[in-house]
Amino acid sequence: MTISRRSLLGASTHTLDDKYRLIIAKRHVDVLGPDASDFVLTAHPDGCLLLMDGRSFRELSDRIGGDLLDQVARERDVRRMLLGHAEEVKPDKTGRLLIPETLRGFLGLGEDSKEVVAVGSGDWIELWHPRQWLERRNRAVSGSLSSEQVVSQAS
Repeated sequence: MTISRRSLLGASTHTLDDKYRLIIAKRHVDVLGPDASDFVLTAHPDGCLLLMDGRSFRELSDRIGGDLLDQVARERDVRRMLLGHAEEVKPDKTGRLLIPETLRGFLGLGEDSKEVVAVGSGDWIELWHPRQWLERRNRAVSGSLSSEQVVSQAS
């Protein structure tokens, strides 16, 4: 990943409102641009959600497109996960994005759990349940993920 002025960076914790809407951090809105109103939210095999603008999602979709009968099961699974859970989301007048029920369930959100950790990851924002984010971060810090695994997961 090349860090450019368009890169989404940083991590922050957010509490969803009663209707499960997320306010995107201003620093991320500034990177996405004032006209960004075309977003896609989808599930990722690592257990997080990915939030990206429509252009970035179309590019990702083109890269993972592949053949329906692809011989590599992992590639089929990733494609199913990313494309099968994809939802177009649009911010309301105040910039909040509704997290659809299916994706809330995937992330483990509910009445008693409305916090998410938003992690800027270049062209998209990862949304994590705080417990899962802490586990993932601790694994990386403790060295249970080798530097090669960290780099390969980042690409």
